[in-house]
Amino acid sequence: MGEVIVSVKFWVSVLGLVVASTILGSSMAYAGGGGAAEPRDTAGLFRSGIWYLRSSNDPACASPQINVGGFGASTDIPLARDFDGDGIDQITVFRTTAGFGEFFTVTDNPPAAPGAILQTSFGAPGDLPVIGDFDTATPGDEVGIYRPSTQEFFLDDGGPSPLSFGFGDAGDVPIAGNWDNSADGSDEVGVYRASDNTFYLRADNIPGASSVDARPMGAAGDLGVVGDFDRDGRTTIGVFRGVGFGGWFLNNMATGQGVDVQLNYGAGTDVPAMGDWDGPSVDEAGC
Repeated sequence: MGEVIVSVKFWVSVLGLVVASTILGSSMAYAGGGGAAEPRDTAGLFRSGIWYLRSSNDPACASPQINVGGFGASTDIPLARDFDGDGIDQITVFRTTAGFGEFFTVTDNPPAAPGAILQTSFGAPGDLPVIGDFDTATPGDEVGIYRPSTQEFFLDDGGPSPLSFGFGDAGDVPIAGNWDNSADGSDEVGVYRASDNTFYLRADNIPGASSVDARPMGAAGDLGVVGDFDRDGRTTIGVFRGVGFGGWFLNNMATGQGVDVQLNYGAGTDVPAMGDWDGPSVDEAGC
């Protein structure tokens, strides 16, 4: 994979959750926040360990830039993570083959070589990964997991132990985003429930009851995706439909479930990932 930046502090929490925090080497110093420019998330595909990162969601682009690179194993779960707060999402994979959960994040997206790799141990076999800005006091995104067996989230929020609370059903897939366009950029969790094709978005990450926005979208077999597709600072919803081809259906509105962007990109067996792969200084509207 390349140079791996090793863990230097371990937490052991309840229910078998293993957590490791990492130190960033000098080549990975924090760059601070992303500035005034908002990111625009664009489509990415993970295909048997190969990433295909698209530069635009505009379906009118006949030949959008697509950066291709290999990182991860075919059984990994793909994600996007802005680990240092510079506004660029880096390709990331999650795996549990070592007997515990591990996140691996590159310092350089394709077509560049992966460079150094940030390794963060968090979770246990059977857990599903989630990434977001859960600690606004520090730059960049933190990791977390959703445990289907107990319907609980465990989030690295910068505290002495992971933040945990119950939410969702056993078959749900975790998501996170800035649903309300909050000024501090904090991300709240949610779930996509394939059984009723509905996104359930929490208003906060505070343990206990929370206001939940339920937003239906998609059809049987769809995979839920979230991102800021129109650069307004608000995370909205979409689905990837892998039936014969890769179909993306994206919604830009704070409410409702209509389709604002439809993009044919990918193949039926691809796994989707959304991120701002080239940073907020590049506005990917158009081609």
